[in-house]
Amino acid sequence: MASETLRYKKESTWGGYFTTVSSIISSPLSFFQTLPKENSLKRPLIFLLISSIFYSVVSISYLYDNSSIIGIIFLANALFMPFLAAVFSFSVAAVLPLAERPSFFSVFSVYAYASGVVMLLSWIPSLGWIFELIRGVLVTIGLVKHCCLRTISAIIVVILTIALLLLFFWTLLPIVLPATGGM
Repeated sequence: MASETLRYKKESTWGGYFTTVSSIISSPLSFFQTLPKENSLKRPLIFLLISSIFYSVVSISYLYDNSSIIGIIFLANALFMPFLAAVFSFSVAAVLPLAERPSFFSVFSVYAYASGVVMLLSWIPSLGWIFELIRGVLVTIGLVKHCCLRTISAIIVVILTIALLLLFFWTLLPIVLPATGGM
């Protein structure tokens, strides 16, 4: 475990990025268990940023004929959604009767790494929903292994987070639709 943490800290951004992707894909249990608990968002945010840029560029070049406005929207969405989901999960975990409360840094790390690795393939048409399920599984694994939640608690946190995200966007719908001219 100590050698994994040491290797994690010594690698360059690009080398570290590809090693991280490989580690998450090959053994998510081991990756999240050995992920260092830091009081910083720097590493997970860099990982999420690289994945978000890739996702946005591939999405606009493949799906939207290189529209830079759509690309910026995709990038903002790719960065904002894991953050919002982490805020909701952290809030849900704070009100549940848990033995140990995870830090926001730990919860955000789980969402950043799970979302970042899923973004590498989630741009493929008709496969987005499958990768959302995979993201949910990875987040649950991360909450168990990195944030030390019990499996049932992690599942409850993920389900309630999804419900809160849906409720949040559902309540924004009347505000957004009039601004866009309705359906």
